[in-house]
Amino acid sequence: MMRLDPDSPGLNHRFLRTGFIGADGFTLLEVMVALGIAAIGLLALATALSRSVSVNQHIEVKTIANWVASNRFAELRMNRQFSSSGTAVSDEKLAGREWKIVDHYFSTADPNVVRVLIEVYEFESEFPGTSNVGYLAKYKPPKP
Repeated sequence: MMRLDPDSPGLNHRFLRTGFIGADGFTLLEVMVALGIAAIGLLALATALSRSVSVNQHIEVKTIANWVASNRFAELRMNRQFSSSGTAVSDEKLAGREWKIVDHYFSTADPNVVRVLIEVYEFESEFPGTSNVGYLAKYKPPKP
């Protein structure tokens, strides 16, 4: 390192203590400010990570609830046994979870078509994971 003459003009007190340029370390204040900035950055990162996990769990529930609703519609179409009005409640287990399915049947202008609203709840949840609407037609076999 370069040695400085303490009597040269324009020198700073800092350089006079050690006699070398850049030999001083950081001051306590500089270290504290740097740590504060790092702490704020890490806090923001932890918050973003927490939100990401929460959103992923919510999306997982909605996806599986949609699968349950789709399965229920397929089941109703295959069985062809459904009410023209009213409500039916059933349970199903899918993806290691219990689901409550509420079918709401509504009549339409055509007596052979029924509007169905299927709400799927995660077990013991008061808010539906999904609500799907579809129409079911009563099958009439052709006359031979």
